[in-house]
Amino acid sequence: MSARKKELTRMFVWRSFKEAGAIIENSHFVYVSGRHGSVYIDHHAIYTVLKAVSQMCRFMAEDIYDLSLGCEIEVVLGPEGGGIILSRFLKEHLDRFGGKRISLWAKKQYGDNGLRKFVLPRAFIKHISGKKVFLIDDILTSGSTFYELTELANRYGANVVGLGCLWNRGGVTSGDLGGIPLFSLFEKRFEDFDKSECPFCESGIPINNEFGHGRNLR
Repeated sequence: MSARKKELTRMFVWRSFKEAGAIIENSHFVYVSGRHGSVYIDHHAIYTVLKAVSQMCRFMAEDIYDLSLGCEIEVVLGPEGGGIILSRFLKEHLDRFGGKRISLWAKKQYGDNGLRKFVLPRAFIKHISGKKVFLIDDILTSGSTFYELTELANRYGANVVGLGCLWNRGGVTSGDLGGIPLFSLFEKRFEDFDKSECPFCESGIPINNEFGHGRNLR
């Protein structure tokens, strides 16, 4: 992707998230990591503008083919939720370059201890076994979802050949994810703090309990 096209893509992603109301600022949030910050990305909101989401997946498909990876992909897999929509859109845009792929999603299961794991619906297993897989998600923070999905795909003999996200907000690199090629349409981190050093806590600003981990603190 040329520098000009990359910048246009970044502008489009930022504008789309803003217009969807997905960027919530000037509040006091607790993230899943336990750290605190003033900005929260509500990934659910971006799916209210599906035309923009499809366009972002088109940009990703073009980027994938620019690096000659597209022909290798046989399956596009996303996590339950927004990943179902993303995997479908990306599959459709990749198919326009030639070939036919299949889009699948992994279901989230939670144990009695509250820990999450991904599983494949039984009907999907035959479609992923031994295949070359591309993983896609909306927001990339720590890479844990990609790590878990990669393990799941490998369990069925599949080979993960690429990873893609709309927004990389954790500064995650390909090296952090085992060297698998990573396609991030937009990268931006927001300052966060350990609870013991949080300026919002010190100022007595209440935690937002509508978004982020704050919902669990009600």
